[in-house]
Amino acid sequence: NAKYLVVIDAMTPRRMATAGRSPAAARLDDRRWKTLVETVHEVAGIAGEYGLSAVFHPHVGTYVEFDDEIDRLLGDTDSQLVQLCIDTGHSAYAGVDPVALYRRYEGRTRYFHFKDVDERVLEHATRDRLGFEAAVAEGIFCPLGRGCVDFPALRSEIERAGFRGWATVEQDIDPAGGVDPLAAARTSLAYLRQVGLAEEGP
Repeated sequence: NAKYLVVIDAMTPRRMATAGRSPAAARLDDRRWKTLVETVHEVAGIAGEYGLSAVFHPHVGTYVEFDDEIDRLLGDTDSQLVQLCIDTGHSAYAGVDPVALYRRYEGRTRYFHFKDVDERVLEHATRDRLGFEAAVAEGIFCPLGRGCVDFPALRSEIERAGFRGWATVEQDIDPAGGVDPLAAARTSLAYLRQVGLAEEGP
């Protein structure tokens, strides 16, 4: 009974090396961009044959990461075929305000990934030019409520727009980093309940 297929461009070493740093990041040339758009349309068409809606996920370390790339992709894709999945953490990492992104594309947003970013680690990663994997190993993603994503503001926008879709809670971690996934998940769930983004459970 799935409804959505989350589509993400592949991470590449070239873009992972400049994660979160738009001025330093290489862009696709027009020919490769055209191939990306055609491929997204093809995948979305196949998904539709199985009753799934394709939602594109801008992702750090890929060629659709920053504001200009998100705007370009959504401008170049069929709004009937390709919707948007906003990952709050990847947006914040890339310098994209996820609340502003939702305001801009609320009509195309069908899915969320709720993720938070440790602002101290983000500043370190930007200053010292860490690649994506190094930043993850440093703990750039943290339990919800402990980072810089403004979830109360996002909740207000979601309520205003009447969004009734799904969100997946995520925290990208380095398995060798000593993070307790269960404890982190409990912390995130408690925070979502606190700000009204999750129902109280038993």
